Amino acid sequence: VLETRELEAFFPGEIASILWALNKVHVDYPAFFKRFRDHILHHGLQGYNSQDIANITCAYVNTKTGDDEIYLALADAANARASSFNRSERMMMHWAFSQLPHLPAPRLAGA
Repeated sequence: VLETRELEAFFPGEIASILWALNKVHVDYPAFFKRFRDHILHHGLQGYNSQDIANITCAYVNTKTGDDEIYLALADAANARASSFNRSERMMMHWAFSQLPHLPAPRLAGA
């Protein structure tokens, strides 16, 4: 289904949940992660909430399928929504960027 359906057919939260689920059950699907990366970099992260951003970031870090460009886009989106991140989401982002010490972490108070 994911290979034949356009990503635009999903709501942002749905596609973020799919990405997180693939990560959670250790499904190796780098082609999908790359396709979603390209989608985000082309369309942006409008419509994605703080939970989506934290889940996406951790999924890319956990699967080692991300690159600096996607991580910086996710950090920018997190900075733009910083006040909406709850404690758990801040901790997730802090952990993810602690794995990427060469990149500036989002500025999320209380992380």
